[in-house]
Amino acid sequence: MNPTQRQRLLMIVTLAAVGLYIADLVFITPMGRAWSERSARIATLQRQVSEGRGVDPARGRTSGSMEPLAHQRPAA
Repeated sequence: MNPTQRQRLLMIVTLAAVGLYIADLVFITPMGRAWSERSARIATLQRQVSEGRGVDPARGRTSGSMEPLAHQRPAA
């Protein structure tokens, strides 16, 4: 392998390593953090649902968010 080819190969490998490092900083690490936060939020919501929080026991359904839909007329 002559020096020019070797230098070119080393430059490509270096740029690939730098590109992977930047991709890790910009995409992979933040996405992993967001994934972990979302998983924790889902676990909290599942626990709240299993404990019955947010449910009106007198009506037996979720209160609030569905109320406006109950008074709408069906489309003809």
